[in-house]
Amino acid sequence: MKARHSIIRTIICALLALGVGPAPAFAAKKLDNAIEFLQGAKKASDPMPMLVSARNAIADANKGDKRGDRGEAMECVKAAIAALKTGDKSKMTQKINAAIAQLHSGKDKTKKNK
Repeated sequence: MKARHSIIRTIICALLALGVGPAPAFAAKKLDNAIEFLQGAKKASDPMPMLVSARNAIADANKGDKRGDRGEAMECVKAAIAALKTGDKSKMTQKINAAIAQLHSGKDKTKKNK
């Protein structure tokens, strides 16, 4: 019985080390959530909570899937937050649109690499 559990653990560890497992699905869901938050932020009367949630979702997606870099999208979200703090909603919207485009591009690249 112990040998069986040891073999199963070894297989699971090997699959996780090879990048097979829940990480890509986890990252994809987080990216979908980030896109939803960003879309909502464009329409919200107070977009800050949604921008912060989008930033957190992108950060979580990076932890779950090391094959894709969401750095540019994260920078766009940070710039959108900064623009909002200065009251420039037009620039905020531009940065949100850029972040959404980056996230879609990253998801497409991840699908092609599978």
